[in-house]
Amino acid sequence: MADIRLVAVDMDGTILERGREINRELVRAFVALAARGVRVTTATGRPIRFQLEILPANGLGPAAGTPQALMVDERELFLLDAERARYEPHAPWNDAIRRRWERLHARAMDWLRRTQAEAPHRGWECALHEEEQRMFERGLPTLTFKDAAQAVEARRWLSAEIEGAGHGGGQREREDEEGALSVNRNNRLVQVQDAAAGKGNVLRALADVWGIAPDQVLAVGDSANDFSMLDGRLGFRAGAPANADEAIKEAVRAQGGYVAQERIGLGVLEILAHHGLAP
Repeated sequence: MADIRLVAVDMDGTILERGREINRELVRAFVALAARGVRVTTATGRPIRFQLEILPANGLGPAAGTPQALMVDERELFLLDAERARYEPHAPWNDAIRRRWERLHARAMDWLRRTQAEAPHRGWECALHEEEQRMFERGLPTLTFKDAAQAVEARRWLSAEIEGAGHGGGQREREDEEGALSVNRNNRLVQVQDAAAGKGNVLRALADVWGIAPDQVLAVGDSANDFSMLDGRLGFRAGAPANADEAIKEAVRAQGGYVAQERIGLGVLEILAHHGLAP
């Protein structure tokens, strides 16, 4: 078993309890990992401002020396500058993904509007996110559905439509990898994003920056938007707390990952202990 050199953790439902709190024992475990030279990163769709508020409030952040990186909006990277005690944007990656998004945004919105038009025929209730401009800036244009079940159906339909257009549709959809779109689901939210973004791709980019092999990365998450870093496609080790979606647990087990018996923070501690990274 290769040594784990990087631990990536989702926030909501994985390390965050009641939306704003992180288990004290888990905080101590992350600090201890930093002392051992094991890096930690968030792997989340949360914006930078939220993370810079929540992490220090729970004893993490620059003063604690961990996490050493932040994933932001499932597409950008911020790296800890220990000397300046702050997180700096990783410009090569962030700038490239923002330039791509300038080209992709109009197509992404077109696909979401097509889904809106399809919704009444399929019994779905949905609406564009009320903060459309902010979601554009974050690279996550969003449809909000009545419930997660409808969002699952809509994501499946929309993914098939985009894939079908790419294989035989109009010229706009016949793009190379640089211009591809993907469909993401987070509970009741369905989002169309740059296919080069998403938690798995961003985590792979971070591992490359630090020269860490995929099998030295442990990723932990609980919901559908964590699939790309948990299902083995990129070679990461995977873990899930007991409160994770059943489909996530199945994906983690299928590739030899560990599913904890404990929920949220205690579940993450259990996963770390399983890999010898916590008592």
